[in-house]
Amino acid sequence: MKHAESKLAYKDVVSFALAMARGLSHLYLFGIIHRDVKMENMHFDGEGTLKIAGFGVVRIKADPKEMTGKTGSAPMYMAPEVLKGKSYNYKCDV
Repeated sequence: MKHAESKLAYKDVVSFALAMARGLSHLYLFGIIHRDVKMENMHFDGEGTLKIAGFGVVRIKADPKEMTGKTGSAPMYMAPEVLKGKSYNYKCDV
């Protein structure tokens, strides 16, 4: 993928979305909440495999009551509950 303005085929978009979902699911198995899921943090290796990056604001799963406040992510990508300072869980990555 050389140009961001290039359009992807529908099957590729679905494939990348599934790869992202599998990657986030793998993180959740280890209790890791990414908290900054956005296109800028999705990269492709030389073989076209999707890689999740941007782990600067990751949170290890804790008591949801302790997981409040802003993440440092761009507000347009933040879940409403995070923006409002309410408790959140792994669903904030979706």
